[in-house]
Amino acid sequence: MMGERIFTKNDHICVAYGSLVVYDFARDCLGFFSRILSSSVQHDHRLWWRGFWLLSVVSAGLVLGGCDEASLKLYPVRGQVFFKDQPAEGAKVVFLPAGEENAQYRGARPAATLTADGSFEMETEPYGAGAPVGDYVVLITWFPPRDENPNANAKNKLPNKYGDPSNPLLKASVKEAENKLDPFKLTP
Repeated sequence: MMGERIFTKNDHICVAYGSLVVYDFARDCLGFFSRILSSSVQHDHRLWWRGFWLLSVVSAGLVLGGCDEASLKLYPVRGQVFFKDQPAEGAKVVFLPAGEENAQYRGARPAATLTADGSFEMETEPYGAGAPVGDYVVLITWFPPRDENPNANAKNKLPNKYGDPSNPLLKASVKEAENKLDPFKLTP
């Protein structure tokens, strides 16, 4: 799940707008250069200025009107996971927004991989370290590394109940501060 790009409604608008701008820009540039090449007059200043202004406006629009990924405010979230009182090194923790958004998995999805002592620090890709303020359901899975047997059908080392989004057992809240969660103590 790490590195997976999660789109919000605003991201879709930015992607659609950006695609439209790039398409219009490319079409106009091709038309501009084909008129210059087919023109009997090599130095038509009106065409040159039109291309210059078109390029300037599109560049300014992309720079000033771009999507601001830094607008999502994140707060540090740390915790630990134990299974049978042992650290679950390598397990994955994912926070899904609680409530109505959970059903459709919208918004940012903070995630982390557990270290040797079972600890984790949440990251929200592509925004950075931490998680947005809110209530979350917590999903935890623990699959062996792929390099142990890349052809095998990996089996979750944890009971499936901890990774089931339709019936979540674990919850967490992120507040506008440093968040040190109580350890998640998982049982078979």
